[in-house]
Amino acid sequence: MDIFSLENPWVYSTIIVVLWAGIWGVLGVFVFDGVLVAPVITGAFGGLAFALVFQYLRRNEENATGP
Repeated sequence: MDIFSLENPWVYSTIIVVLWAGIWGVLGVFVFDGVLVAPVITGAFGGLAFALVFQYLRRNEENATGP
């Protein structure tokens, strides 16, 4: 497993959290009320939750035995 590969769960999770925080930050500034900090925190927690659930489901799929 390459250290900078998307197969690495740490790299994938970091990218997801940064993307979610960035998207929510941009939406908060340009679409909503112009505040930056609260949407970035919301996006970071949302991205972290998504990454954790995705990694959990991915690990369960890898460990599942076929019929």
